[in-house]
Amino acid sequence: MPRHRGAFAPLTLALLALPAFAQAELTRLDTDLVPADRFVHPGDSVSVTAAGDTALTLEYRFQVQYHNGTAWETVASGAWASTNSYEFAPVAETHPHGNYRLVTRVREAGVPSDFLVNYQAFSYGPADQSLCDYLDGKTFLNTGTTTPASFSLGSLSTSAALTLLGTPGLPVSLASHATGVSSIAFDNGTVSVTMVDNVHVTASITGGIMPMSIDSDVSITAPLSGTYTCNDDVVTIADASGAATLDTVSGMVGTLLGGSTVYFEASGNATANSTAGTLSTGGVLFALPAIDEPAPEDDGGGALTLLPLLAALGLRRRKR
Repeated sequence: MPRHRGAFAPLTLALLALPAFAQAELTRLDTDLVPADRFVHPGDSVSVTAAGDTALTLEYRFQVQYHNGTAWETVASGAWASTNSYEFAPVAETHPHGNYRLVTRVREAGVPSDFLVNYQAFSYGPADQSLCDYLDGKTFLNTGTTTPASFSLGSLSTSAALTLLGTPGLPVSLASHATGVSSIAFDNGTVSVTMVDNVHVTASITGGIMPMSIDSDVSITAPLSGTYTCNDDVVTIADASGAATLDTVSGMVGTLLGGSTVYFEASGNATANSTAGTLSTGGVLFALPAIDEPAPEDDGGGALTLLPLLAALGLRRRKR
């Protein structure tokens, strides 16, 4: 059986064990592990594709084991099957950072005592990168229910209503209205907050010729744009504003206000969780980005894998 190392770094060789009971028919087991650098970040997954003797009817079994500092413990396991591929996505709340290995076994169908086994090690954990570096060029998608937010403005005077309709802004608090946010994109200090279209706005307007009311779905067709800053695990979004269209105002002069342009502003703190690999605004979690990855930086080319949110845990990003 192969010997195992306890160092916190991916091993570079896959070790091949002899079958328990050697039979001439079973001669090879090849495995292809992705990612090739064997360093898995939060939000990523590791996968393996296996191949054995083509002249035989084969069955495969896959396991993922974690080294707890003393011994290897199995954290995921599949049954014997004809499927020759397997994918494992670490879950931050369940799988600690550290050394793992993916164990692949192959046997001839109906011959349970004869198998080949292959061990491929990989490490799971964060890379050495700052929060702002991590955010740059990425879009986070809301994993919560993006129900349109509803804003009640209470009672406004006619002059106050006209002022509100014509100038920024009707504030969008990320803490209280995060379910109205569908995505947040970061780009070199600027931020785009995409709201769910048709946010509902209500208000009563007093004064003037007669009272009026706003009870309208507001079309927000473009992202709110502004700036952001980073501090430790908190990103602060400031002055993200944009225009929208107010559909309906009832009352004597409602026809003058219906179709008016209104302005929204988004501001607030979003918390980056390095363990869970998420961005949270007011308790609503945003998924790790699936689009808009940044370009590689002086590392010889090749796309960067998804990186975790914080850099303080001491692991270095591997160069391609």
